[in-house]
Amino acid sequence: MRETRRTALINALVYTAIGVILIIFPTLIGDTLCYILGGGIIAIGSIEIIGYFTIPAEIRSMQKPYGMIGGIITILIGGFIIIRSDLIISIIPFSIGLMIFVNGIIAVQRSLNLKAMGVYNYKGSLVGAILVAVFGLVMMSNPFQSAKMMSIILGAGLVVSGVSDLLLQYRINKQIKKDL
Repeated sequence: MRETRRTALINALVYTAIGVILIIFPTLIGDTLCYILGGGIIAIGSIEIIGYFTIPAEIRSMQKPYGMIGGIITILIGGFIIIRSDLIISIIPFSIGLMIFVNGIIAVQRSLNLKAMGVYNYKGSLVGAILVAVFGLVMMSNPFQSAKMMSIILGAGLVVSGVSDLLLQYRINKQIKKDL
């Protein structure tokens, strides 16, 4: 039980911290991630091409038949990620919106658990959890016109989610101590 509480606390703090970073530096995070990802993919493609030319031809045809072409395609994909980071960044808010939605649904379940435990003031936690879930749905369904605004909204959602989880965990801990 103690491990579960610690994990919930860490998750809430991480959500809150990432949210604050996204609010303060809305475009920096996405661009940096795309540059790192694209650079890593380009490095993998380069290694494939180098490997293709360093392996003898008779072994190459058996072990790495797509080495050079695969390396070139991989380098092109890495370059695309770097050049079109705006497109790649648009995928990120959807994924994080899904995480927020799932977190909100889990928080709804935890709030209902508070009700089952006989906690009178579970309704605030339930409303917060529902708002988090709705916010996650909105993030997934919105086409996100501006990457900067997306990051700020995403950051705010993560902060709300993290703070909501912290408050919920506090109430659960308080109720458990009261019941013991």
